[in-house]
Amino acid sequence: MKIMLTCANCKKTVFKERTNGTCCYCGKNMEKRAEKPSFFAKLFGAKTAEATVAVADPENEFKIKGSLLIRYIGKGGDVAIPDTVTEIEAGAFENTNAENIFVPDSVEIINDYAFKNCTSLHSIELGEGLETIGFGALEGCEKLRSITLPFVGEDRSEQATKRFCYLFGVEEGYTPEEEIPEGLEVTLTSAQELAEEAFAYTPIRKIFLPATLEKIGKEAFTCSDLTEFCVDEANENYRAIDGHLYTKDGKTLIQYALRNSAKEFSVPDGVETIEADAFSCTEYLEKVFIPESVTSIGKDAFQLLLQEYNHRKLSIYCAAKSKPSGWHDAWNSSKLPVEWEREEEDM
Repeated sequence: MKIMLTCANCKKTVFKERTNGTCCYCGKNMEKRAEKPSFFAKLFGAKTAEATVAVADPENEFKIKGSLLIRYIGKGGDVAIPDTVTEIEAGAFENTNAENIFVPDSVEIINDYAFKNCTSLHSIELGEGLETIGFGALEGCEKLRSITLPFVGEDRSEQATKRFCYLFGVEEGYTPEEEIPEGLEVTLTSAQELAEEAFAYTPIRKIFLPATLEKIGKEAFTCSDLTEFCVDEANENYRAIDGHLYTKDGKTLIQYALRNSAKEFSVPDGVETIEADAFSCTEYLEKVFIPESVTSIGKDAFQLLLQEYNHRKLSIYCAAKSKPSGWHDAWNSSKLPVEWEREEEDM
């Protein structure tokens, strides 16, 4: 029997053994009982903040040999993999009707194409015990809307090298927009590093970054469809301010949430650096104000790459009298209109 706890703050539900009273998703205290159960609470029958639940009956839903899950044979719907399983065979769930899948901490290996063409799959949560996940594990999962996973890429290597599209059967270097479901929400639970362009050109809508994250590769989120960043309050390296990604000290704007619907944005006073591609392919912005505190802007920070955005003019208002020496020569590579020596209220 398992004990489930539902966080009253973020409404996520986890096994009790994963937490010491602090939510591993939002970092807040879980003692207060939630009025409404989260999806996984409903899945396992939890009706309050704490409930006793049973795992699936392997004889009726799975073909298992030892600790290897060979094939899912259930009718679909909500699926909880037994915690006796340590490995999921290639194609184990292929073409099945699973809608919401919970993979427990006991699972260490998920092989290639394990959940391929699960066209009814809406959400999947991968446990903390996962060490390796195969290529194309989620290929063809066109209705997927929520994924919780401990890391991005193939395995828990010290240096992240794979992009998120790896899970969807997309080779490195290819644009994965048509392969990854639109509007996807991603929760990372224990990743330490993200590769360069880890989520670049993906249609993910929202991402939660964990306390464990120490390094984000260059252009990790460039040209993505993100509307909001969320960062665990316990993270010592990064933070989210109004849904945008900054360093913990707030002095570097790493990435503007490119599909945020705001038409105007003021870089907070005190920000010193705007990283390369920070505003690249922003969709709705019409005006941006850059305070005098900004002494460094990276290459292509303001670049409208996509043709469909070219009809819309984005204007930049700068407090500085002229381009500071620390701004890259190609900071405004789209040659957007710039007005110097302007105040924020001038926008």
